[in-house]
Amino acid sequence: METIVNYQEKGLHFWYEPKVLAKGVFWLFPQGQTSRIGIASYIGETDLLPKLEEFLKRFDLKINKETLHGGYFSHRLKDPVFEKVFLVGDAAGHCLPLTGEGIRPAIFFGQKLGEIINLILGEKITHQKGLELYRDFVLKDKKSKYESLYRMQKLLTKIPQFLLNFLAWLVSKKLVINFVENKYLNIIK
Repeated sequence: METIVNYQEKGLHFWYEPKVLAKGVFWLFPQGQTSRIGIASYIGETDLLPKLEEFLKRFDLKINKETLHGGYFSHRLKDPVFEKVFLVGDAAGHCLPLTGEGIRPAIFFGQKLGEIINLILGEKITHQKGLELYRDFVLKDKKSKYESLYRMQKLLTKIPQFLLNFLAWLVSKKLVINFVENKYLNIIK
């Protein structure tokens, strides 16, 4: 669940607070004069509105009902082709498991699809060949990385809280975060 509010901030921010939301996160993503502030549960908790309202109070903010939206992260790769139609982004399950990041993968796969469509329009390949190339690129080249992130997400929702706290502490250390961030960013390249 996410809302867009009049709040300026620099940098992306994430909060993991198990006493407020077990097995979930809060985030703040700046976007010019406003910010996207949201909450997600990795165990399917659905009563998130009161927790988001409480979180916003920290910034002296309230939910903007005009921008409030929510749903489920489409976090498992699907067949990126439906009949003769190419699918990108949430429609193809491009949202990364574990983090819920969807924009960068959608752009990444969209760029590759643009290259393939350009070949089709230039009559260098057939539409059918384009469908096959795109399906192979998504499912053969990236599926194992998505599955690894999904297994990690499932593991993190099942381990005891004290161990999860330790892992969060460990990942917050500069050397570890640099390593993890590098590995994470290279998932979609």
